[in-house]
Amino acid sequence: MSQARNQRYIKIATACLQALKQVDSQAERDEQISKVYQAIDTAFQEANHEYAMQLTQALVALEQIATLPEGDQHRARDIALAALPARH
Repeated sequence: MSQARNQRYIKIATACLQALKQVDSQAERDEQISKVYQAIDTAFQEANHEYAMQLTQALVALEQIATLPEGDQHRARDIALAALPARH
């Protein structure tokens, strides 16, 4: 499993565990389940937001590369490296 995927799973699992700890034991079972689902949904939304930000950054870099004048292709590498996350 990739490290990035592993980190996403850990975030979602942590959100679930926190939700379980915070659920009122006297609450109805449906309410308890709903709280856990809400925690999972929030964690997924945060992960999707990260993906959307990375995708936007990649699209901007691709647009910059696509509009480079003939002979400036060497700048494409610099643009791509600037758009990649630090772990690359």
